[in-house]
Amino acid sequence: MEVVNNRLRYLFEKYYDKSCTSEEVAELFDIVQNGEYDNMLLEFIAEFGEKNNDTKDIISQQDAQQMLSFILAKKSRPKVIPIRKFVVLKKYFAAAAIIVIMLTGYWLWSKNETDFSNENLNKTSKVDFNPGKEGAILTLANGEQLVLDSSKNGTLALQGNTSIVKRDGQIIYNGEAVDNEILQNKLSTPKGKQYNIILADGTKVWLNAASSITYPTVFNANERKISVTGEVYLEVAHNPEKPFKVSINSPSGDEGIIEVLGTRFNINTYMDENASKTTLLQGKIKLVTKSNNTILSPGQQVQIGVKGKISTIDGVDLEEIIAWKNGFFEFNGEDIASVMRQISRWYDVEVIYEGKIPKKEFGGKMGRDLKLSQVLKILDKYGVHFRIKDGMIIVSQ
Repeated sequence: MEVVNNRLRYLFEKYYDKSCTSEEVAELFDIVQNGEYDNMLLEFIAEFGEKNNDTKDIISQQDAQQMLSFILAKKSRPKVIPIRKFVVLKKYFAAAAIIVIMLTGYWLWSKNETDFSNENLNKTSKVDFNPGKEGAILTLANGEQLVLDSSKNGTLALQGNTSIVKRDGQIIYNGEAVDNEILQNKLSTPKGKQYNIILADGTKVWLNAASSITYPTVFNANERKISVTGEVYLEVAHNPEKPFKVSINSPSGDEGIIEVLGTRFNINTYMDENASKTTLLQGKIKLVTKSNNTILSPGQQVQIGVKGKISTIDGVDLEEIIAWKNGFFEFNGEDIASVMRQISRWYDVEVIYEGKIPKKEFGGKMGRDLKLSQVLKILDKYGVHFRIKDGMIIVSQ
């Protein structure tokens, strides 16, 4: 153990001074990723930081919290091995963050490119944006609109023989059809808002920001048919006698119908993306277009590209797909434009690029409850720079 202790100390000091050979860097990461020496590494880094007064300068406790929630996980870096659960005292908090960053092959090895000092991290505009929240607009069959953000719990309206009830930030439809009357409602979320709804058949729907769903107040036909825009996640109530169908559009303008019996799936049809994407988590669905029928199994995704090309992808990271529903941003090799489109929708802020769009890939996970300035601080560590001016995010190299 003493031999490992001394070797770890030696490697870390060389790593800190950026004098490690490539073989020594690989050896250090092998030790760190092993996980057996987590406590030793924690105590050593804390000791080293106190002695050299560097840990405090490297990262604040607040920034450590942010970094611990956003593990940089690019494929070109060493694989991230989850740190075992252990109690981290306050004086070790920064050290814990440093271990996380070391596990990704980053940290001081790239210090010339990315400055982790408090001085640099605090160079943020005083203008800030709060994260998105629950809210939507409900358009009734007669065109009347209800702002759900300010609506109180209880019955909001009657549509035929169906009551629309708001309960704990959710809309629920209760009732039965009358004389085959079909009344259409539409639920829309602007940028910076999300919402969820339970349709008359018990189907549960979550709407991401800048999305919508149009649906009948009661499903009284031989099939259940809705249409969606933006991004929605659905848990469809099982009813083989009434197939469930979802109408979608794609950036190419091609329409598609998703046919379902009972299942869980996510649809992303934002028009500013390079493809519409339907991802199946459970059950079985079929995408029907003018030129193609595609049946999906769990873990698969079907895309309709900007030129109408249909492709199927296997082994999709399902956790990443529905991260938004669970309160997270999750990226896996996303380029800056893709990342900023998500941020633009959630924080309801315009994004412009100064000069060429930086060619960077992002990987990791962070909460959607962070303020915009906190998110930009984290992303800034990739060597892309951001500033907020006149209510816009300006991105530069």
